[in-house]
Amino acid sequence: MTEFEVPIVDASLFLDGDSLKRQIFANQLRDSLIQHGFVRVINHGISDDMIEEIFDWSKRFFHLPVDIKSEILHFADGSNPQRGWSSVGSESTAKLFHALKPGTSDKDIKPDIKVTNQSRICMISLYKTNRFQIKEHFDMSGTVDSKYPNKWLAESSISGFRSFMEDFYERCNSVSMLLLEAMEISLNLPAGSFTAKCQQKAHELRLNHYPAVKQERISPEINRVWPHTDLGAITCLFQDTVGGLEIEDRTHRGTFRPIPPGPRGEMIVNISETMQRWSNGMIPAGVHQVTLPPSLENKSVNGNIPNIPERYSIPYFVKADYNASVGPLPQFQQSSAPSAYPDMTGLEFHRRRLAQAY
Repeated sequence: MTEFEVPIVDASLFLDGDSLKRQIFANQLRDSLIQHGFVRVINHGISDDMIEEIFDWSKRFFHLPVDIKSEILHFADGSNPQRGWSSVGSESTAKLFHALKPGTSDKDIKPDIKVTNQSRICMISLYKTNRFQIKEHFDMSGTVDSKYPNKWLAESSISGFRSFMEDFYERCNSVSMLLLEAMEISLNLPAGSFTAKCQQKAHELRLNHYPAVKQERISPEINRVWPHTDLGAITCLFQDTVGGLEIEDRTHRGTFRPIPPGPRGEMIVNISETMQRWSNGMIPAGVHQVTLPPSLENKSVNGNIPNIPERYSIPYFVKADYNASVGPLPQFQQSSAPSAYPDMTGLEFHRRRLAQAY
């Protein structure tokens, strides 16, 4: 598979530039997101040191004993936003994505698994598993969300974790509002068309950990993350150096191209389902997956196939306010293109789709 190039856009043009430079950035952002569903953003305002530090915190959290992490276990009933720690195999993006296809049955994607934890490495024992994904994660939202409050470990378990995560959340929020404002400008929409619907900080900051796994365990039934689209308006992602992220090539549907890790500060942004709804399908959500890193494909050392190393990524899911409409905006509707999606609130949409992931 050849390397797939996703454009890089420089956010300093928008942060520090005049109106012309801001328009250039906005147009570049829009063009890549419409063409690919993805774009790579640099100079967005979050320092390399901050990004390095959140990866360090992520490793510290996931390397805690299971009984400690279980103190803030997310109970995956599918009805509420995710908070706290979700164990390996608790979420099924395959089920989530398949639910978008009419007539698809769940019978082929219900897992039956056994997971053991030894020396910080989760080894997956396969029985009758279908579409199982090898990932654990931690989720949090804004400090103002009293409806679905965050879950935190005691300071004695991981001192400083909460304060750093809350600060990083706010920094991501600032960048996400910049990106939504730029999209409004590039699409000639009134100011606030997107940003005004994302003021209550229903966004979610997630720490992903993909445990080390034997390469032969990756199969038609097991993957790190199956093809899916995200639920929010956009997603802002930082990834480590391991690789494995792939996006669907829109010129060859069903074909996935790798997005190699870039510089530490590079942010990968993708369109998600809420933006697809707001734009009445004009800007489709980007389909992506996480699989075997290209550098390890068909590789062996002294006749032995090496294990796939653990991987970390940090997505920030930018979501509509719970009471905001996620139906198509009037600017994207006309007699030849009536509303393609029913109107509902952000929370209704979130609950409906999240229930399909469990």
